[in-house]
Amino acid sequence: SSSLKAAFTMPQTKEALPLVSVGMPTYDRPHYLARALDSLVSQTYPNLEIIVSEDCAPNPETKRVIEEFTNRDSRVHYYHQERKLGAVANHFFVFQCTHGEYFIWVSDDDEWEEEFIEKGIESLLQHPDYDAWMCTITNTDSFGRVIRRYPGFSRFTSTNNRVADLVKYLREPEILGKSHVFHSLFRKSALEAIVSEYFPTEAWGSDM
Repeated sequence: SSSLKAAFTMPQTKEALPLVSVGMPTYDRPHYLARALDSLVSQTYPNLEIIVSEDCAPNPETKRVIEEFTNRDSRVHYYHQERKLGAVANHFFVFQCTHGEYFIWVSDDDEWEEEFIEKGIESLLQHPDYDAWMCTITNTDSFGRVIRRYPGFSRFTSTNNRVADLVKYLREPEILGKSHVFHSLFRKSALEAIVSEYFPTEAWGSDM
């Protein structure tokens, strides 16, 4: 894209850019799923693999939606689970299936601005000491009407005391959107050891 060209002197073919792996566990929300996948294949960043793991969904419409996108875009890869894994194991499954240098978990009821991944990769390439990138979030209803806008994550880095910032983050109520850091764009190398050793068998709560 023009933004990437301006920021970096690298060949602008798809293969020359770092591969970003997108892991999407899904169960039975075909309407939201179609909107989510549409916003992913519309990303301005081209070098993506999108791993969709459908967790033995009872509604055949879920499978139809995914197959529509696999037929339309070769970057979308579809896995059907014969037996229900559950949300936590399905998140682990999509992580294991990916090959990219960068990784992001996405929910099947979320949508992303077209430059979301491009902006994240730009930031991580410019800051090699950062392991994750996230933006501000808007909560909308099924009609796209804004319900709330979450405050930016910079509120957790207001001091030079990282321990104080971490305590502030942990004490904050989830309604302010702190769980959405789970959906950051990560360097996969920073996640691998943690996910392999500590990935929980039970969810802590919500997106956390």
